[in-house]
Amino acid sequence: VDYLSAKAANNFAVRRALRMRSRYEASNNPYLFGVAHSNADDLIDTGPTLQVQTGDAGYNRAVEAAWRAWCDEVGLVEKLRTCKLAKSIDGEGFLVAKTVEDLDHPVKLYPCDIEADQVTTPAPRDLGELWVDGLVLHPVTGRPTEYTILKHHPGDYFFPDANPLAVERVKARHVVH
Repeated sequence: VDYLSAKAANNFAVRRALRMRSRYEASNNPYLFGVAHSNADDLIDTGPTLQVQTGDAGYNRAVEAAWRAWCDEVGLVEKLRTCKLAKSIDGEGFLVAKTVEDLDHPVKLYPCDIEADQVTTPAPRDLGELWVDGLVLHPVTGRPTEYTILKHHPGDYFFPDANPLAVERVKARHVVH
């Protein structure tokens, strides 16, 4: 309980405390654990399917087969299930679309699941970035234009570049939030 506005309360410390309490409850309450996992399993099921409806049935089958092969290659079903669990327990889930050249599939798009702990603004460029932790908002619409994502989880013990606050700014169009 605090006196902060909704925007001011969306800071790293408050979000972290809420996630920790929620994760603790999900880990220690089998009913909540079961409900969260059943909900994710029921929503995601076998994953999204693609139905192409052009006049060419052979083309339709080929595109649908390529979609299924890409989903299998990147593990899309498990990533979506993890994202749904994160939404239920942590309050938000993130997938960042990246290019991975060494995929076997001709489509090199790879959805990376990111923990909510990594979406934060450790060193804002200006006061406007303090309003919503981890997001850069459009000055007129208020919609996210970029996400500030730590390169490493803040709870890790090893940071390859020796900087636990190293971030990358990702355009909002590459983030599923």
